[in-house]
Amino acid sequence: MKLFKLKYFFPIIILIFTLLSHGINLFNYPVFLGDEGIYSFQAWWLVGLGKLGPYTYWYDHAPFGWFLLGLWQRLTFGPFSFGFSLNSGRILMVVLASLGSLGIYYLVKNLTKNKYLGLFSSFVFAISPLAIFYHRMILLDNIETFFLIFSLLFLFKAKKRGLYFLLSGIFYGLAFLSKEIVIFLLPSYVLALFWQSKGKNQNYTRFLCLSAAFFIILFLPLLALLRGELFPSAWFGGKEHVSLIETILFQLSRGSGSRPWQPYSYFSQSLVKWLDHGSFLFLAGLWAMIVNLFNFKKDKPSFLFSLFSLNYLLFLARGSFILDFYIIPLLFFFSVNISLALRSIYEEFKLIKKLKPFYPILALVFCFWLGYSSLYLFTTKVTGNQTEVVNYIKNNLPEESVILVDDFAFLDIRLKRNNNDKAFPRVEWYSKAEDDPQIREEELKNDWRNVDFLMIDDYIEKGMASGKMPFLEKVFKNSTLVKEFSSGEEKRGGIRVSLFKVDSKNKGFEEFIKN
Repeated sequence: MKLFKLKYFFPIIILIFTLLSHGINLFNYPVFLGDEGIYSFQAWWLVGLGKLGPYTYWYDHAPFGWFLLGLWQRLTFGPFSFGFSLNSGRILMVVLASLGSLGIYYLVKNLTKNKYLGLFSSFVFAISPLAIFYHRMILLDNIETFFLIFSLLFLFKAKKRGLYFLLSGIFYGLAFLSKEIVIFLLPSYVLALFWQSKGKNQNYTRFLCLSAAFFIILFLPLLALLRGELFPSAWFGGKEHVSLIETILFQLSRGSGSRPWQPYSYFSQSLVKWLDHGSFLFLAGLWAMIVNLFNFKKDKPSFLFSLFSLNYLLFLARGSFILDFYIIPLLFFFSVNISLALRSIYEEFKLIKKLKPFYPILALVFCFWLGYSSLYLFTTKVTGNQTEVVNYIKNNLPEESVILVDDFAFLDIRLKRNNNDKAFPRVEWYSKAEDDPQIREEELKNDWRNVDFLMIDDYIEKGMASGKMPFLEKVFKNSTLVKEFSSGEEKRGGIRVSLFKVDSKNKGFEEFIKN
């Protein structure tokens, strides 16, 4: 069979290897994030129910990422086909990571003319603990990175082929519609485009690529314009409404403006998490980026990929708001940079060339060490408390209950998972109960007595500790502990979850602290 020809051997190995490294223990580690819940229920609302979401869509992200997730849910017969709703999305993330590893193999192979370096980059991307940790989560950054990989694959393979430039632009546009922060890579992308498109038809190919990208990017402002939500209501008067421009201004204003080396900055706090989950890929990527920056004259692709890394690193360190999973695109750039830097050093030093017979052994030792450092990802279980609290609510609470929950549990509690299951139409996402006037004032009448139950976990607890959730604090302080879900997972990266009944006995805080 053609499939088993030697030229397909490495791609098949890459796919199998990534599927295994990302898929083993997928539903148990890492802990379910609130963002995963948000994207899962928005995906099903969009594709399954034909609405942009259960709450007012305020343009926090373009909807293409969760449209793709919703399409996956639809094709796999609903969000509950694999049990807990987030399991379905996590399987899709593994599929995208596997295809992304394959894209990296062909990209590096094309850049270096060396399939072994392509294989090495793919393995670094597939088995590094830092990469596995984030690639398993249902995050728009993973979808964005998938499209970014193939955008650059077609760009660096294009030469003078107009179709490849067109495909590169399309994939870059889809990366933007998956998550908008890819726009910060535009300077590096345009420079790479100009260097890759030199020749008789350079103006045509450049126009073809950029017009395709911007045509897709403009879908978001066009959507807002058609919905009458492009401009802030304050600009032209009229009824108050959400606005794309207002959301962009809000997102740009987030953050303390602190220096990246200051311990309380978003970057420093994220850096601690990155190094904690696996320092090799991050530190080796930084080293490779620096090495490749000096290859401006000798190797332009290496220099360009170092620019992509530096460009994105500067975005992360700019002093504004970031979350730790924003690093995901950088993991792709670092994986490619490491192989390009190794090739550069190999060509520069004769001593390293003499070690060539030992490369297979060194590669095996390296992969074994990297795999050994990833073992905790395949054995640790930290999502048990989260699934247990959902099952307890479904089995024990009345369907008409008003329940405030964290986002990860919303879809499973709100909808029926099977014919014998309960649906809770009055469950609400906790931050919407705090910040969304439609929920707090119209649904709950701004009165904590209209809440029946409250789910508390580490994330909600931190939100209340910040002092920015006065309504939720009132609910909490007028509630009594029903059940706490704590099985020791917290020591391994899990979270404690507690369920409270609102009953005005003022025992919520005391019992929570005591337990």
